[in-house]
Amino acid sequence: THPSPPLSKCHAFFGVEAPIREVMNAHADDYMHNLAKAALRDLRCSVQLGVLFTGEVGEAHCLAQGEAGGENHWDKFLETPGAQAAARAELEALGVEMGGGL
Repeated sequence: THPSPPLSKCHAFFGVEAPIREVMNAHADDYMHNLAKAALRDLRCSVQLGVLFTGEVGEAHCLAQGEAGGENHWDKFLETPGAQAAARAELEALGVEMGGGL
């Protein structure tokens, strides 16, 4: 078996950073902006967080996950031209032909 490449090399190879930054920059400080920023952070890309974590022991907070039938922001991201171009390029590099999709 081959060892998995570091995550930073994977996202650079598949070109996901640029479309995520495109989404982040297209939205002001809103949910999509913060979601894209979190994705960049999780991919260990350089990102400037506006507010540093200042939580203390005993201050537990729950993040709202939204309604089960609510709006799907991931689908919104996948519909952007940048995300579709990155997906096409990734699939073509893998030898997958999409026909009329993407």
